Amino acid sequence: MISTKQVSKLLLAAGFLVAGAVSAYADSFTVNIDTSSLSGTGGIYFQFNPGLNSDPASVVITNFVISGSGVLIPLPTTPGGSLPAGTDGDVTGSLDSPPLTLANTQALNDYLQYLTFGDSIQFQLTFNLPSKFDQSASSFGVEVTNADGLSSPFDVDENFFNVEMTFDSSGQLQISNSASQIDIAPSGVPEPGSVVLLLTVIAAVLLRKRFAIAG
Repeated sequence: MISTKQVSKLLLAAGFLVAGAVSAYADSFTVNIDTSSLSGTGGIYFQFNPGLNSDPASVVITNFVISGSGVLIPLPTTPGGSLPAGTDGDVTGSLDSPPLTLANTQALNDYLQYLTFGDSIQFQLTFNLPSKFDQSASSFGVEVTNADGLSSPFDVDENFFNVEMTFDSSGQLQISNSASQIDIAPSGVPEPGSVVLLLTVIAAVLLRKRFAIAG
């Protein structure tokens, strides 16, 4: 028969899973971009800039995949008449050689790479955030560009991004998404079903133990 100590450990593990799910929802995301209406050459642009005296933070981009016949155009290749591909500020790695990391240590930290559109683009975003937000937060922007590396085939906001993600001074995430073709979903957390299953098993064990004692 399972002991009270073992039950306590199971409950503690379940608590960690639930707590992990809550915290991970704040900093890890899967981005899906429907580019099935596009063809030819375009680009993907990222920017992660600080506010006033922002605490150090970074965003890491991994698992970048273009579906269908689309491909990345290797850096620093730039189509004629387009903005130069490459980086500014505190940027390491690339989509060709992941992970791609943008930190907020400079006034401008950005990345532009060209590609041939396929059916869709998917990638992971992971924010490495400060433990507390004593200063202004930073803002991360995403833009799918046309072949010029500047304009976008999708709707943009006042800062010319399709999507902006900002953590305010309390650590709360604000997402501004102007493009219906872009979907952003929390990722990197336990499947809800697995947490529910674990809690259900623990509840069943506790009930069995209770009835055994009562009998």
